[in-house]
Amino acid sequence: ITGNSGSGITWYLNGLLIPEIRFRRGVTYTFITEGGEDSSVLARYHPFYLTDSDRGGYLVKSMADQLEETIYAGFEGETPIGVGRYCEYQNQGTDRSLEFDTFEEYKTTLKLECDPGTPGMFRWTPDESTPDVIYYQCATHQFLGYKAYVEEVVPWKQPVLPHNTTIVARIGQSGNLKGYFGITGNSGWGITWYLNGLLIPEIRFRRGVTYTFITEGGEDSSVLARYHPFYLTDSDRGGYLVKSMADQLEETI
Repeated sequence: ITGNSGSGITWYLNGLLIPEIRFRRGVTYTFITEGGEDSSVLARYHPFYLTDSDRGGYLVKSMADQLEETIYAGFEGETPIGVGRYCEYQNQGTDRSLEFDTFEEYKTTLKLECDPGTPGMFRWTPDESTPDVIYYQCATHQFLGYKAYVEEVVPWKQPVLPHNTTIVARIGQSGNLKGYFGITGNSGWGITWYLNGLLIPEIRFRRGVTYTFITEGGEDSSVLARYHPFYLTDSDRGGYLVKSMADQLEETI
């Protein structure tokens, strides 16, 4: 797959042998790491990290080579955090990989063995500064990982509300990067307005036409998480009731 000889072992991600990863910018990923945590036993110590190096092995490189490498996740300063108990898919006897046409068949000859202890964990969010191609690697051995692609999230097309003089306003899930954030560029609160069942549609009002708004955004002001008074304003932010008096004076409702 890679053309590199490696060390006889490699990373399995979610049970798959060195898969390509497709990350999406702005999405937060959680990594559960079980490559070992005892740095005194290097054969069973494989800190998982994300890097621009197609070789990895940051901790065993010269200082000059380390300075040439950019690490994106898996370290805090010079300390690896992608460490946890050691788990390995092990051969039951001799290696039989050459007998099979598919990895799925070969995997049936392996058994997952884990040391006592707990996995490690870290989170990472690729952003606009993250290159389009990076690598997941082991910090103590070279050529254990493979490529990861960082892709843009393509938002859903914003709907336009069909002309209707009655508009029902309800609250719903924002759709995250595909929805509210992707369409507006604002992070929001994880919820947003649905008008006549459409997620934050554009509205095309017609002058001189009277519109009726049916609002179902909550009525109990003591529970702010479920209290969303609907209103029309010249503010692209809204939130009139939680603004300072000075900011309120700048807004037209």
